[in-house]
Amino acid sequence: MEKSSFVRKEEKAEIFEIFTRALQIGIDFKCKTEFRKCSGTSSDLKDNDHQFSELMSKIFSKSMPSTGTDIFDLLSFVTENIVEPSTNFGSPYAMAFPDAGNSVAGICGDILTAFLNQNLINWTPCSPSATVVEITVISWLRDLLGYTVASNISAPIDVGGLITSGGVLSNTIALLLARESAMPDCMRVGFNSKKGATPSIIVPDGIDHYSSRISAGWLGLGEANVFKAPSKNFKYDLDVLPQIVANLKSSSHKPILLVCYAGDSRSMSTDNFKEIRRICDTYGMWMHVDGCQGTQLIFSNKNRSKIHGIHLADSVTLDPHKVLAVPYAISVFLVKNPKHLETIKRPEDIITGEKHSFGQITPFQGSRSFASLKLFMMMKHLGREGIGRMIDRRCCFAKFVAEMVNDSKDLVLVNPSVDINSVIFMYCPEDLRMLLRNSKHEPSFLNLVNEGNMEIQRRLFFSGQVWLHSFSIPDLCEIFGDSKLILRPLRFMSGNPILDEHHVKTMINKVEEFGRKIFSQKLTVNNNYVEDKVLIDTSFVHIASPSFRNNLNCENTFQFLPLEEFCQRKSRIIQYVRSYMAKTLGVRESSKYFVIIYGSYAYSLVREGSDVDIFVAVEDSIYSTQLNDEIVSFIDELHTHHGLTKEDEVPPEVKSLLKFSFLEEACSGVGIRNGNGEWKFPDIVKCNTLLSSKSFLLRFFLGVLANSGIFVCGNHAKYLEFRTTAIQTLIRAVSSVFERKKVSSISLAKDFCTNLNGEFGDLFLGFAYKQPFISYLEELLEENLSKMDLDVEYCDSEGLVYSMSCQSKIP
Repeated sequence: MEKSSFVRKEEKAEIFEIFTRALQIGIDFKCKTEFRKCSGTSSDLKDNDHQFSELMSKIFSKSMPSTGTDIFDLLSFVTENIVEPSTNFGSPYAMAFPDAGNSVAGICGDILTAFLNQNLINWTPCSPSATVVEITVISWLRDLLGYTVASNISAPIDVGGLITSGGVLSNTIALLLARESAMPDCMRVGFNSKKGATPSIIVPDGIDHYSSRISAGWLGLGEANVFKAPSKNFKYDLDVLPQIVANLKSSSHKPILLVCYAGDSRSMSTDNFKEIRRICDTYGMWMHVDGCQGTQLIFSNKNRSKIHGIHLADSVTLDPHKVLAVPYAISVFLVKNPKHLETIKRPEDIITGEKHSFGQITPFQGSRSFASLKLFMMMKHLGREGIGRMIDRRCCFAKFVAEMVNDSKDLVLVNPSVDINSVIFMYCPEDLRMLLRNSKHEPSFLNLVNEGNMEIQRRLFFSGQVWLHSFSIPDLCEIFGDSKLILRPLRFMSGNPILDEHHVKTMINKVEEFGRKIFSQKLTVNNNYVEDKVLIDTSFVHIASPSFRNNLNCENTFQFLPLEEFCQRKSRIIQYVRSYMAKTLGVRESSKYFVIIYGSYAYSLVREGSDVDIFVAVEDSIYSTQLNDEIVSFIDELHTHHGLTKEDEVPPEVKSLLKFSFLEEACSGVGIRNGNGEWKFPDIVKCNTLLSSKSFLLRFFLGVLANSGIFVCGNHAKYLEFRTTAIQTLIRAVSSVFERKKVSSISLAKDFCTNLNGEFGDLFLGFAYKQPFISYLEELLEENLSKMDLDVEYCDSEGLVYSMSCQSKIP
């Protein structure tokens, strides 16, 4: 037997020296200011695959070594190849997650857990005192939460809680209990004997944690039966939630569980528990609070009111490794009525038959370590008041970060209400921010900003200076004017007790510094339009128009221009038009007109000689025959100057300059009505008389405004006003013509693309049921359906389904 390979009394001095060295390595690592070893300068970053391969080459081997290694040599190898590349969550610059794991008492508990080697699957002989410690910490947390604590505890089942390995498992157990509550004895007899409505789960859209979905799959309920209810301000939209539940119950579904949040994993917002309890009682659902992060407020006298009513839930989770600075991994699951654990209790004679064994009621796990010791020691060490001060301090720091973001002209706060300790923000200078609010139908604008922020996060992380989180999230607070927009922000969320003011200021300064470098290289903001400085040779390349087609990744059967050439041509044309409009109507008159490019350019489907479809809209007071002639001449000159072939099926003198009053008529649907107050799409016939008529032009420009368009210059708000009216008019008209009582964005997109009699039939709107039209339509229709004061019938695989009752009539 190798010397000092196993702990024994005879070698106590030698073993102490080994453990001292290991402890020194751990303390040195934990005390580093840097959260990771820098892998290069910010301009010479290694990608993930490269780093993975590098670590594999140092650590991995196919076969186990045949001979052993001296323990001190082994510790040196581990230090260099495993410790050094590891992420130090305890660094004050690790600001992506609150999991600091630097509680001295907590680490002591973790070390002692390894030495004690207790197994919580059974009480005697495996974990006599450990079982009592576990009962104690669960009881303490129940008391703080507001659940009752049993006065006479004779077995773990009386406690009403479990220690698990993490929040995913805790949330899965919540669903397991909800399933057994709604479908008694399912654990024993299975689903086959359970007939009736399909059990389903409700979560908030945009902020739900993945554990709700995967646990439904694991437990046989099916991921397809997890339904997302609309969210508002990072919480359930309680105005529509009851109707969503009611519609589900009336459509062969049986909602058995509603998951709400005490601090969702992105924004740390908290739901209205009192109102959700009322809804759950009305419809017979289990109410589960995923409080893995936000339940920390039970320790705080100052901030506890933010989770008022949490004790009304049927079950609650808390992750001490996230919020109490103890090392990984420990989560706590609490159930209001301990009797529910009886439904999953399974005493087995072989190991868990003893009534004092947690193993009888802990699902999915057999042998289990004494993880609760680190939590017990941490809570005993600081006490409720000490932990409360720690929690209040991190909440104050989050407010401080939010204030710094608000004070910066280059940063914008995505979650204006900072409830706990998450601050979501973006680098987005003021001029670009204003443009984004007014240009939500230009995906490329937002794509560029999103990718810029992702680049900031990536460079900061790999440089080893600051670690912030990055994820996708809807703009639920409508910071950029539309809750359907998907943002890729930065997120500060520190739970580190050693965080100080200078760490936060350094973080903000670094974000601004990196942001200025990245955005100055990639973007310019010029006359209300964003353009790429570099069109192809950067990681940022997008077509700066609402395009859903990348010419470089498709078979170019129609000989469309390559992406780079298209972007360059479009940019030249836009600048040419802007220059002319500035000279003709002047900058001061920009509120009285706007210019739109539509047709093939708006979708990037441009051939070598493609003409440019363009119109100028002006206030009636500006319109004149002379100005109309000048605009027609300019458009001729535009085509000549850029070597384009001009095609005019519709005479240019009737389509180039339009009055605002004309567009108001077009957008309200005057061109698609008959004399009986009904929606009617008139036939389109190729003849000069019809193509010059006002009735045709009213219909034509209704479709143009609803279609994708490139805003060139002028009054963008006025353009969006016309555009919204046009889209909602067409939604009503198309729903009426097809006699649709219920619609979704997906079903409605198909109707929009219906072409009954060829291109010049009576329902041709300029769309085709193929890309890029489908993606554009579905996104646009969903956005406008949500704004039309429609009742939501239910949510299915096509998303939200709306009732069109009384909405398809002509106003």
